[in-house]
Amino acid sequence: MNQLRCDKVLSTMEVVRTRLNPAFKAPMLLAAASFALGIALVRLDPPTPLGASLLLWGTTACLLGGLVVLRADWRWASSLLALSGLMFAGAAAAPLFELRFGPTTSAT
Repeated sequence: MNQLRCDKVLSTMEVVRTRLNPAFKAPMLLAAASFALGIALVRLDPPTPLGASLLLWGTTACLLGGLVVLRADWRWASSLLALSGLMFAGAAAAPLFELRFGPTTSAT
């Protein structure tokens, strides 16, 4: 009888914990979408080489800021800064991809 009560209490606590802290099923989906959003936004107005370096500095600032905020246990702010950093990284990667693989590069 006592074991049954203990199991019921533990299962109730598990339900409460799961509702308070839901697990996201596909966390890399948000990271990939953020990177793709950065690529899409830079297509509207391609940056200069100085602008691309500023985008890399923005990436660094967001990711380091996210780590600092994570140490303070602010998970939502840390997640938003990480996704912002990935968006900046996507925006910086788009023009660099075109420099590496120019229009004369063949796919074969």
